[in-house]
Amino acid sequence: MKTTQTITHNTNTQEYVIRLRKKKFPWLILLLPLLLLLLLIPIPQDIDVQVFDAKTLKEIHLANVNSELVQDAETKTDKQETDEKGKTSTASSYSFLYEVLFIENTASVAIDASKNGYRPEKLTGNYAELQKELQIIRLEPIIETVIKFIVVDSITRKLLPNIEVEVSNDKFSGKKNTDNQGETTFADVTINKDMNMIVYARDDKYENVRKSYSVKQQDLTDTIAMLSIDNGGMRGERGEINVNLKWETEDDLDLIVVTPCNDTIYFQNPEKICDNSKGQLDIDANIGPDNLIDDPQENIFWDKASVGKYQIFVLCYKKRKRNKVNYVITLIHNDKRTIFNGSLIKSGEVKQVHNFVN
Repeated sequence: MKTTQTITHNTNTQEYVIRLRKKKFPWLILLLPLLLLLLLIPIPQDIDVQVFDAKTLKEIHLANVNSELVQDAETKTDKQETDEKGKTSTASSYSFLYEVLFIENTASVAIDASKNGYRPEKLTGNYAELQKELQIIRLEPIIETVIKFIVVDSITRKLLPNIEVEVSNDKFSGKKNTDNQGETTFADVTINKDMNMIVYARDDKYENVRKSYSVKQQDLTDTIAMLSIDNGGMRGERGEINVNLKWETEDDLDLIVVTPCNDTIYFQNPEKICDNSKGQLDIDANIGPDNLIDDPQENIFWDKASVGKYQIFVLCYKKRKRNKVNYVITLIHNDKRTIFNGSLIKSGEVKQVHNFVN
């Protein structure tokens, strides 16, 4: 071990005193790499999560909690299950130095919570912010219901057998015919909170019906809905928007609708797609001499209509009678019916009937 020396001279006695002192060992130099190593060692940096039933507010045991942390091009995932109190800690471990320098400001986290019988929920945010406090996730229960439909004649109020009823929503779709009592039942229909359910009733002798129900979560296990269909009403399919043309001669009239995409739906273009929404002409009457009827109809519908301006026209394609032909156009929009009456006199005559915005 190296030492340092100090020499002191006393002039009175001519004595010299020599003191020797050991040099201190450079512990700081050796500790510095160890300190850096400790800063780089991964340590738990968890996000605490608790999962509840949104309806009962009870903790959910064994819910699946999956997390994904994204930092630049690096992605780390973690999978956990909640304990008896609905709690778990989820996130990958990072070193203290890495967290301070990088994760603090830029890393994003997505946490998915799921459980059988519940609708999955997702929580997203900044890694550092989510670490600061317990994150609460509430799962909405999925209710399996039995839905019964009764179909009646809107005029006579008689129960109608053998009417096709179709039910559809985001999770379920099915078709059944009514029995002799005018009833049909759909079991185990999955209903989520505020889910829209579309119901159709169809029969050749009646006007088809389309109704939208906004279903709320409830304790009831049975839901009963009544569908009234009109005898001798509009023919053709129902949709979110319907435009129907009626007249009572063997003349050939054509229904024309211009969509928000400036496409024209009529006999030469019976289907057009606008913003992923399809409009369709499903009835085209009195086309030729072999299929003439004296109570014709034409019908254009959109099951789900795009947003924008719609324009309705009627064309007298071919006049076969001397007298003018009277027509009725029915618009069904936002569950409201609007009737437009008019007449055409000669072949080639076109009338603009109505414009509306969806």
